[in-house]
Amino acid sequence: MKCKYLSVKITGTVGFTFDFLRPSHRIAHQVAALVAKSNFPVYDRRECGRSGVWRTVLARCNPAGDMLVMVQTTTLSEESQKRFVEALLPELEGVGVTSLFLLFNDEVTDAPRPNAVVTHVHGKPRLEMPMLGLKLEVGPLSFFNPNTTTCRFLMETAIAFLNLKKNEILLDIFCGIGTIGLCAAHCCDKALEATKSWVMARTRESQWRSNEILILYIFRSSTVGMENC
Repeated sequence: MKCKYLSVKITGTVGFTFDFLRPSHRIAHQVAALVAKSNFPVYDRRECGRSGVWRTVLARCNPAGDMLVMVQTTTLSEESQKRFVEALLPELEGVGVTSLFLLFNDEVTDAPRPNAVVTHVHGKPRLEMPMLGLKLEVGPLSFFNPNTTTCRFLMETAIAFLNLKKNEILLDIFCGIGTIGLCAAHCCDKALEATKSWVMARTRESQWRSNEILILYIFRSSTVGMENC
């Protein structure tokens, strides 16, 4: 399978490699065109630079073609953010974007700190992701496989390997948004999911309620505060 990738070079130019098939890669094409004419420069991570705005674009796509997009930039003032979003939204029309987030990151690398600011600027706060008969809600920071085909295969394989009985208990440790526990809940007596993040526990609780599944969870307090998981 051929794919298309968006790369922003250190000089501030935009380059492409290969052809694309996945709907989410249309975002790369649209954003690349905007970056090329934008008044906001590409971030230069070189020691002599360390300036600019545009960093990365992340797109999550469900089987229906709906997309959640998160654009990573350096920190913008309220006025600059308004102008940035006003220029970005028209470029994303007609390509299936249902949610748009901004993530501010002033680090040298594109890996943001846990307290990085994530702002919901347009559309729905979550992307609905069908999985084995369930309706999962995925956010911009959710630990969820972006390839829905292989994710479904992974869940099916994991459940088959466990060979759960109706009187058994499933313990899922460091469970992300709780996908395995949710998908396997109908195969066992109880599903226990362990996490050290209260925010993630609240996120999973909404998943369980929306799918009418009762799962118990264990958590330990943490300083991580990702409200947009």
